[in-house]
Amino acid sequence: MQHMYDETKELRFYKMLFWIFEVSMILIVGGFLYTGFVGISTLIAKRGLSMMAYTPEVVLSLLYLWGAYQGFKRFEGGRRLSAVGFVMGIASLVIVLLWVHLSKMV
Repeated sequence: MQHMYDETKELRFYKMLFWIFEVSMILIVGGFLYTGFVGISTLIAKRGLSMMAYTPEVVLSLLYLWGAYQGFKRFEGGRRLSAVGFVMGIASLVIVLLWVHLSKMV
């Protein structure tokens, strides 16, 4: 019995891999953002900063969510490699900007 090539199975497999990738990236970036929120809350308690110190973390959270959504749209549009690269680029940008913000606060 010879197995025939089925493109729909392959596309489902790629979609599942992309979802696993997206979830893992969300967990990684979410961990960095959570650490940033904890660090800022510690600085607020120690130095008496205002709640506006959280603004960059909130903006970066929204930036990553937008990037993940755009990556999903690219993947659905058939640009799979571009979607993976875009999500990884946005994730690295968010992590670097978070590090810059926290290093300036400390």
